[in-house]
Amino acid sequence: MIKEADISVILPIYNGEKYLRDCIESIINQSTLPKEILIIDDGSIDNSAAIALQYPQLRYQKILNKGVANARNIGLEMASFDWIAFIDQDDLWTPNSLKSRMLALENSKQAKIVIGRQKWFLDGMDSPPSWVKKEQMQDSLDGYLLGCSLIHKDLFKLYGTFNASFRFASDFDWLFRLKDADEYFHQVEDIVLEKRIHEMNESRHAKASLAELTKAIYQSVLRKRTKNQ
Repeated sequence: MIKEADISVILPIYNGEKYLRDCIESIINQSTLPKEILIIDDGSIDNSAAIALQYPQLRYQKILNKGVANARNIGLEMASFDWIAFIDQDDLWTPNSLKSRMLALENSKQAKIVIGRQKWFLDGMDSPPSWVKKEQMQDSLDGYLLGCSLIHKDLFKLYGTFNASFRFASDFDWLFRLKDADEYFHQVEDIVLEKRIHEMNESRHAKASLAELTKAIYQSVLRKRTKNQ
């Protein structure tokens, strides 16, 4: 019998029909299953809803299009369990992804956030796009991403939810808040996420993404200065 864990999975989607089924299958075929899977549809106008509704074990919620940060925040409001896992619509979890992160919690009772590793792969491209470094495709990478994390709800009470003014960097902004507060990140060496690199990645908006990341870093610097005064 497959074990279930007290985890709410939050999957925000927006016009994700091309990859959504693969993503959902990677969730429902975990060796340790989450007790709740929430799909927050950020105003899709493609067939994303039809795909999601084929899976009766999911909770599907359609909202007005206000961006991924808002969708994640609504998912947090809906979540029934204390442990939260996020995944993006074009990414995949490895089969033991949730199991690896749950085992890490058993070995570190004080941890409120567990982070595994990620592996990137190309989809529909012969070579990596300009914003990807060659070495990033060769080895597993540190997983300072929401899709690699397992997060206790308490951290959102302590440090707030996602800043909806960010289109691209709300996840980094939130993780920076934890780092600036010296929150303990328990790291797992297992690869828990397969990140799909394709021509429609939001990261293709390199200039806008960099500008937001720079803003998030600047705010992080200001927090550290205030803390050290």
